[in-house]
Amino acid sequence: MATTKRKIFAHSNTYLIGNLLLIFSFWLGPAWLVWIHIPWIWLRVVGWVVIYLVIATLEHNYCTGFVSRIAERFFPNEAETQAYERAKAAMDARRGIGNFEV
Repeated sequence: MATTKRKIFAHSNTYLIGNLLLIFSFWLGPAWLVWIHIPWIWLRVVGWVVIYLVIATLEHNYCTGFVSRIAERFFPNEAETQAYERAKAAMDARRGIGNFEV
């Protein structure tokens, strides 16, 4: 009987990468509009910071789980995955099911 492999993915390393990429992509459109419509550089920078903080807050409050699931698929944590596979194989061996190669 073939065992299905389930991966456990890292959270801490990829969480930051995914969130920053999402925030940056959401920020590009409004930042471009600010660049076109505001003539003073200092006010542009203030506008960019405000837009970035608003989008970061919205993303953190509403999109956190979504982003972490996507980002974690790109950067799996192999140590956690292997530990999970060993624990699952040991549990299956105790139950008498599955592949007994532990």
